[in-house]
Amino acid sequence: MEKNIKVLVKFYGYLVKGEGELFEEMEVPPGTNVKKVVDRFSRKHCASITGSSGTFTQKNIEQTHVVMLNGLSMEKDRQLTSIVRDGDQITIFLPICGG
Repeated sequence: MEKNIKVLVKFYGYLVKGEGELFEEMEVPPGTNVKKVVDRFSRKHCASITGSSGTFTQKNIEQTHVVMLNGLSMEKDRQLTSIVRDGDQITIFLPICGG
């Protein structure tokens, strides 16, 4: 049996108590994709994070947040299906607009 790997999830956006950031190192089985890590993170922290609809859910993330793997933006069809490796970093944030 292979041992779990560690990935770091970084969230930047709106927390219930204002704007902020939330980091968590998570252990997941080898072969886990980004979507499964984000799902687990969202279940654990949904009470602390607000989204555009007032809740933080997987559907909300896919529609309103940018998800990056190791600082690289990926095409929408690959950003959640990529397999994570030990030491990877997943960053989740709201897109920034303005000028």
